[in-house]
Amino acid sequence: MTNEVSAPQPSAEPLVYEINELAALLHLSPRTIGNMLRLGRLVGRKVGRRTLIPRTSVESFLKRDHPGRTAFAQKPKRKEANRDSATPAK
Repeated sequence: MTNEVSAPQPSAEPLVYEINELAALLHLSPRTIGNMLRLGRLVGRKVGRRTLIPRTSVESFLKRDHPGRTAFAQKPKRKEANRDSATPAK
């Protein structure tokens, strides 16, 4: 019996994805992945010029319930300033 330590076998799934890889995997655009990162829907880490997204972040995103029609929050509508109050009264 030998006491050799075998190296762990690499998983078929990567530990991290780059934006373009994840976009292709999920059939989304890289811009959509960037928006998801910016909005906090996915967690990413910058390493040099690359943005790496952990597999666990993708898995938790996919398991979450998403309210509304899309996975993104709707942008709030801009309130128009009341023009009557903007002009000084004479």
